[in-house]
Amino acid sequence: MNFYNTRTGILFQQARSLDQSPFEKLFEIFKELITHTSGDFDEAIDWLRELTLTCVILLLPSSR
Repeated sequence: MNFYNTRTGILFQQARSLDQSPFEKLFEIFKELITHTSGDFDEAIDWLRELTLTCVILLLPSSR
């Protein structure tokens, strides 16, 4: 049998918005972090806290 795949390359699409709760969104990020930290829960939580703190600071109205 000869399997020949004529599809090559990457297909870029517009990101789809999923109706997720804030917990579900954070859990998705946490799962990525736990992978990147090789399963180190404490380090992943520290990164998640740092990211959430940074996002809160960036979203606060500026005092100009």
